[in-house]
Amino acid sequence: MFLKSVPFKEALRCYEIFFLSVKDEGYKFLSDEFCLYAHKKADEGDEDAQKWLEDKPNSHYKRKDEIQSKIDNAIDNHERDKKKKADLKSSENEKDSATEENKSEKSTTDKPDVFSKKTKIESIESDRSYKLSGMTPKQIDKALRPLDKLVGLDAIKKQVREFVLMERHQQKRELAKLPRILDQSRHMVFMGNPGTGKTMVARIIAEIFTTLELTKKSDVTEVERSDLVGPYIGHTETITKGILDKALGGILFIDEAHSLDAGYHWDFGNVAISTILKYMEDHRDNIMVIVAGYPQEMKYFLKMNPGLESRFSTHIHFDDMSHETLLTIFENMMSDHNFVLEDDAHDKLSAEIKRQIKVADKNFGNARMVRNLFEKTLRLQANRIFEKRLSSKKSLSLIKAVDIPSDIKIQKDNVTFL
Repeated sequence: MFLKSVPFKEALRCYEIFFLSVKDEGYKFLSDEFCLYAHKKADEGDEDAQKWLEDKPNSHYKRKDEIQSKIDNAIDNHERDKKKKADLKSSENEKDSATEENKSEKSTTDKPDVFSKKTKIESIESDRSYKLSGMTPKQIDKALRPLDKLVGLDAIKKQVREFVLMERHQQKRELAKLPRILDQSRHMVFMGNPGTGKTMVARIIAEIFTTLELTKKSDVTEVERSDLVGPYIGHTETITKGILDKALGGILFIDEAHSLDAGYHWDFGNVAISTILKYMEDHRDNIMVIVAGYPQEMKYFLKMNPGLESRFSTHIHFDDMSHETLLTIFENMMSDHNFVLEDDAHDKLSAEIKRQIKVADKNFGNARMVRNLFEKTLRLQANRIFEKRLSSKKSLSLIKAVDIPSDIKIQKDNVTFL
């Protein structure tokens, strides 16, 4: 451990700075080794080493043979423990191997014939060997819970549940050695205006499908036209393939997918679509693609390539949110951040949301509008609290009518006064 060529004073400085500052039991061995090193240096005539040993009050430092024996014993004990652990691990591996062989033999001899008169197909549900991994009713309900907690979107919740249950039904039929009744495509089309929850639902579906083992990972690769289309010939295909490889095993979510159709046959968006369709066919069981966009534009988009409509058979429509749903979303945001609405503030908020719906165009932000309204409310409250020099917990949590903005125009993510 300590080189003879190193002057004893330098070695001692290292020992005092490092080893003496460490209280771990494992470093006692190194302490003994340093003592042995000091003895060797002293035998060579190093006066610093001789003086260091003489100054030690404990006679233990002066017994070189005893220290050497202690070090040898420590090394022997370490090697013995190491061998014992290796033997124990080898024994456990042999035992596990024998257990697996017994299980394999038992499964081949005891496996029931699902078509025999003694075994009914209905018994498959309770038979442990046929139990679907991750697809029991309790597991399905648990996986769907985040989706069920969302405000509104009742039709979408119903559609996703039906999709999941159909997947489970197909797996049960396969295990019962019955033919598949429907080759259900997992690729989906989301149609809806901004802020209706398309991206959020895609993320939740990714978690649901991973939990139920319908996809290998819960990652959602979110892209739009600018992420897929390159500026040069041959560039788009390379970029798109790279993104698809990244999404493999999970979900590729293409937002505003209709923008890939620029209306020109020479546009590189067509190359991206063709590349995606081929990849979907080559990896049909290992990637899920969700294309999302505005309702009317997505109808045209699906007709731009013959392969689009046939591969995206599941269409989910996200309707604009009602006044009650938007009001509930705002109230939930308040509750999540420990804010309280005064009655007058609640009435003003309700009126403002109704006004927003009345003047809405196709860019109406739905839940996105509510978030912007919430953020503007907090800014107005912060301004009021500062001007009145308020600091109590109640004041910081209370939203008054004056804090609710009115007559504002909200487009996408921007808030501006009219």
